[in-house]
Formats: sequence, structure tokens, C-alpha cells
Amino acid sequence: MAAWNALRECRLQLQLLGRRAMSTALGWDSGHFDGPPLVDYITRKNPCGVTPETVAHAELARRISRLKWCQDHLVVPIVEEWMAEGNEITRYGLIIVRHKLRRRKRFHHALRISDWIAYKKRVIPYDHKEALNHIDLVSRVSVTRAREMFDNLPADWKSREGYTVLLSMYVRHSMAADAESIYTTLKRWGLRSISPINMMLTLYQKHQVFWKVAELIRDAEEAGQSLNMCSFNILLPMTFRAGGVAEMESLVEMMESKNFLDEHTYCMLASSYGRAGMVDKAKEMLMVVEDGMETGKFNRLRRTYNVIIVIYGFIGDVEGVKRIWDITSRMDPTAEDYICMIRSSAKVGLFEQAESGFLALAAQRKMHITVCNVMLQVCQAGNFVLRAESLLRKIHQMGFKPDPATYHHLIAIHLKNDNIQRALDLFQLERQVFRVPFELSPQERKFMSTEPRKDIKPWVGTCRMMMLALAERGEVVACETLFRNWRLEKWKTDVRLFNALLRAYEVAREPVAGFMERLEADGVEADEETIGILSRLPERPLIKQLH
Repeated sequence: MAAWNALRECRLQLQLLGRRAMSTALGWDSGHFDGPPLVDYITRKNPCGVTPETVAHAELARRISRLKWCQDHLVVPIVEEWMAEGNEITRYGLIIVRHKLRRRKRFHHALRISDWIAYKKRVIPYDHKEALNHIDLVSRVSVTRAREMFDNLPADWKSREGYTVLLSMYVRHSMAADAESIYTTLKRWGLRSISPINMMLTLYQKHQVFWKVAELIRDAEEAGQSLNMCSFNILLPMTFRAGGVAEMESLVEMMESKNFLDEHTYCMLASSYGRAGMVDKAKEMLMVVEDGMETGKFNRLRRTYNVIIVIYGFIGDVEGVKRIWDITSRMDPTAEDYICMIRSSAKVGLFEQAESGFLALAAQRKMHITVCNVMLQVCQAGNFVLRAESLLRKIHQMGFKPDPATYHHLIAIHLKNDNIQRALDLFQLERQVFRVPFELSPQERKFMSTEPRKDIKPWVGTCRMMMLALAERGEVVACETLFRNWRLEKWKTDVRLFNALLRAYEVAREPVAGFMERLEADGVEADEETIGILSRLPERPLIKQLH
């Protein structure tokens, strides 16, 4: 109810805000500090057009893109080889290369170029703008290093732009407390653009903190900043989650009156309709985008096609997945294109198409852990247990390190086939790999088979899935032990884990004492499911809880 009231208040405030030019639209995810804008936010067109310089450097970007994700150390040798062939490196040319690599999410490769510019080849003067560009790229790879670089900047370089880069980094990595601290600093200095507010809206959308949205809209009004198309597109899914389809459609009417409808709006509408079970409406929205890209109303962007094919997979439209992949496959598909296709094909049962995409990536030497994880999703959807175990062995053979997604899909596959022991073994292995190193004793460090990775944490959904599997068997002690070990690692705990634990007590028909106190001690608020299960539990104590 609080979220609903907050969104209603936002809607009233939105009606008071006028339309503002799109010049301050959110651009931090596209690298808007990178000199002159390469792609205009509204038109997505290169303002300088196609020149011999852009063509030559685009070829350099393609050469670098052919590298594997782990071969970033070969970026500078490729650039030097390209120069040895008689090509000239220019400031704008390197901006083009970096921009293309960023668009393909090759941040490690783009960072190698920025490091080369900063420490060796000063093609671009290392001034205030280039330093912020450098920090922004570093933030995609390492938050700690980016913060250290920012702290070492001259005092006069730590401007609003610099703090905006930090804010984008914290939002991207879901570091809410740090993001709010930076936003408070920017607000104290005076908000000169809508960008910081859009970033905070993105953060609150991700964490579903709806009650803080009204405050952000008031901040925009007090600063004289009008919400732009990006702001409304961020608010759209939040409105759906808090108020349902009716409130979402009401917001769309307001956006239409401001001429704020673009391809992203229709894609988010399709996703929301799909979540609401309104498949026909979702298809209608997607067809608007497809027709718009064919007629020129919307720009034909591969990332838009990727969003569409994922939504078609989500709503189970086989023909839609086939049609979009037929278009994308003729556009020199990237690794991301293949990943979206494989994921969508798995959801609609097109396993052969998914397998062909995986083999194509392997043939093009574009393999990395994300591709393997998507293929594990295919194995999960098709219940291919042996194929999944074989893929796990290949992951180790190729030198990749399994991440939380890898373990999540493997555990899901074995739980689906009732292989509880194998799932438990994988879960314990994941705990060993990702546990915090400084909490280990010297003896534990000595006998660990894998180096701990302190920058990555297992998914809370994996723990919940494992606990629910034990709960359905009524294994209260095993479920309590698993939950206790999870808390000892100081990983994220939410009400879903407590509900899974309660489910074990319910199946075993055992009472539980002091459960609400346990919730309060962890700062977790009970939901309707919690209250429902507690009301069904017996009152007579039969088992001693583990603490």
C-alpha cells in the first residue's frame, strides 16, 4: 500500500511538470564524457557522418573485437600493428574505437586503450575530460581502482561531472548507500541536469524502493529540471509493479501527450503485459516496434532486436523468436546477439537453433563464461543432465572460472532431476569458491582447492532454491544448517530465505519458536507468506532449533 501511495503521489507531481528539451537526456551508459558526441541520443546518428577516418578506425575496432574476452593484453599489440601498416592514430579515431568497444561491452579492451593513452601514447591530451573517461571505463572493471583514481585527481578536477561518474558507477554496481551519498553531494551543489535523478530512479527501480521516487521528483521540480523521456521510461515498469496495468496505461497516456513514446517505451509495455499474462497485448506492442523499425519511425538497432527476441521468448512466441533471429542473423551477429537468441530459443523449445548458435560462437572463438551459462540454461530447459556436466568440464578445460550463474543453473538441473546430493555438493563448492578470504583460517586457505573470489557473491535465489528442495522433503535440520552457513558468510538474506525455512517446518509438521524475533534481528520484514505459514504450524514443540 505504501508503494501504491508513493506512485500515486508521483503521478500527481508528474502532471505539474512541463516538457523540457531532450538535450540533458541520460547518456552516462554510452560514455557521454568521450569528447564530441558520436551518437545523438534522439536520432542515434553519427553527427560527423561516414569519413575515411571513421571507416579506418572502425576496422581497427573490428580487429580488437575478434579477440576473446580474456585476451585484452593483445589490444595494444593490435593497435601498434595497425599503425605499422601505415595507418595514423588520431584523437577522434581512438574515440571511435573506444565507443564501438563500449557499445559491444568490451570494457576490458577499451580500458587497455585508455591505459595506453594515459601512460604511453598521449594522442588524446590527458585533461579533466579524458581522466573522467578513464575512470568511467575503470569503474566497469574495478570499483576499488576507480575510486582510488578519483581520490588521486587534483581538487579542481573533482567537479560535478566527476561525481556524476562516481554516481553512475555506484548505481551500476547496486551500491545504494554510496550512490545516495554522492547524490546528496550533487544535490547540495545544485542539480544542473536530470541525469543524477535518472540514475537514482534506475537504482530505486532495481531495488523496488518505490517510496523514494516521489522525493526524487520533488528534487527535480525544486532544481527546475523537467523529467525527460528516459525518466518516464524508468518510471514505467515501477508504475506497473506498484499499481498494475491500469496505472501503467495512465502514465503512458501522459507520455503520449508529451510525445515521449519511443521503441524503449513499447518494449517495456510489452514486457509488462507479458508479466501480467496479457500475451496478445504484448505481441501488439512488439509489432509496433517491428513495424516502426521497418518504416523508419524507429531506428533499426541490434540491441532493440535483442530486447524484442528476449520478450518473445518470455511470452513463448516461437514464430516471433524465429522471425527476429532471421533478421538479426543477417546483421553480422555479435556474441550478445547469439546470447539473446540462445536464451530465447531455450524458452520456446528451439533447442537445435540454440545449439547451432553456441557452436557458431565456438567456431568464431567468441566463447566466454556468459555464453556457457546461457547454454546451461538450454540444458536446464531441455533437461539435458549429461550435456550440462560435460559443459562444466569444458568450462574448466577452456580456463574459465564458473560464476554464480554457472552454479545456479547446474544446481537447478540436478534438483529438477531429484539429484539432491549432487546439487548439495555443487552448492558447497560454490560456497567454498566465493566465501570471503579474510574470514578463512590459515589452515582453510592452505587446503582450499580454489582461490576465493571476494568480488563475487552467490545468488540468494540459489540458496532459496536449495532450501526449498530440502524443505519439500521435510529436512528441517539440513535446511537450518544450510541457512546458518549462508548467514555466517554474511551474504544477502531476505524474507524469501526465511519463508523457505518455514516451509521445511510446515512439511515436517514441526513448530518453530521465536521466528519473528529472528526476522527482526536480521532486519527482515515478514510478508503475507510468512504470516500464512506461521499460522499453519503446530504449537507443540517437537524439535530443537539450530542457532
